[in-house]
Amino acid sequence: MIPIDPLWLLVLPLLFAMGWFAARLDFRQVQSQQRTDFDELAAGVEALLEDNSQEAMDRLLAAIRQNPEALGLQKALGRYYRQKGLPDRAIEVHLALLGRTPLSDSLREQLVLELAHDYMAAGIFDRAEQSLDLLRPGTLAQQALALKLDLMQRQRRWADALTIAQQLSQAANDPQAYRIERFHFLMELGEAAKAAELISDHPRLQAGSEPVLGLHVCGVCGFQTRRHYWQCPGCHSWDGLHLIQ
Repeated sequence: MIPIDPLWLLVLPLLFAMGWFAARLDFRQVQSQQRTDFDELAAGVEALLEDNSQEAMDRLLAAIRQNPEALGLQKALGRYYRQKGLPDRAIEVHLALLGRTPLSDSLREQLVLELAHDYMAAGIFDRAEQSLDLLRPGTLAQQALALKLDLMQRQRRWADALTIAQQLSQAANDPQAYRIERFHFLMELGEAAKAAELISDHPRLQAGSEPVLGLHVCGVCGFQTRRHYWQCPGCHSWDGLHLIQ
């Protein structure tokens, strides 16, 4: 039998106790960190509810710095930047996320779509179109097409807009879908006869159909103008402006 040094009888229980204590300490540190992350996130949400935009962004940034793996939170922060009129910061956040690996295909597609929205908000239309072209046919295809339709209208690319509107109508299996938009695209292209096949009694088909000058208000977004437009300059909806006085 190999003789056992009595010192080991003292050291082994001590090592076991130290390991147990270290594990407990790590667990408590993790719990403490999680509580800190949650506190920052909760404070950010509370600031949002109180409409304190700057504090909300500061709190959310603090939560992200403490938990850099929270990809969903970072994606949401980018969207929040965009909604608050800070598309440059939104682009920075979403580009940084796209540069990280590994990313699931689903998350990457979502980020590319968010980035396209960012570029649209910043008025960088060529980058927005390039981002949309990166998206593959799939669950986000309809959202991407709808955004691309908006993009074509803002650039007054009426032929491309008409093609996309027809694709969306076919995808919805509804011949009436996007009928008003398709009518106006054809009118912009000088195809009044084809437009009349969609809406035969539209006022735009009548000679001298431009409404009189006065206060026109968009029923969709509330945009006001002294001149009539078939397409609202504010929200880009069609036939939304109505004469008030």
